[in-house]
Amino acid sequence: MLAHCTTFSLDQQTIEGIRSLAASWATSQAGAVRKAITMALANGEQPLGVAEVLAQYRAGAVPRNAIEVQELSAEVRAARAEMDARRLQEMPPDWRPDR
Repeated sequence: MLAHCTTFSLDQQTIEGIRSLAASWATSQAGAVRKAITMALANGEQPLGVAEVLAQYRAGAVPRNAIEVQELSAEVRAARAEMDARRLQEMPPDWRPDR
């Protein structure tokens, strides 16, 4: 029995890839995702680091339009600012750059 039901937002190329794998493997789309993950883990594939993700993005692996890029950039800047503020608060006072 499957324990989790999850919803993802995926680009069209990924959806087509999942559908193609499902047809090739004669399984459902969920079955294709499970099999692909199992195969990746069995091959020892590791999650991509930030530099690798950016390299793939720059190579066109994740097509986006200008508006999506602007929105994504704003989200990333906000997340970084939040992380920096949190780190600064957690930093010992004598280590803080503003002392």
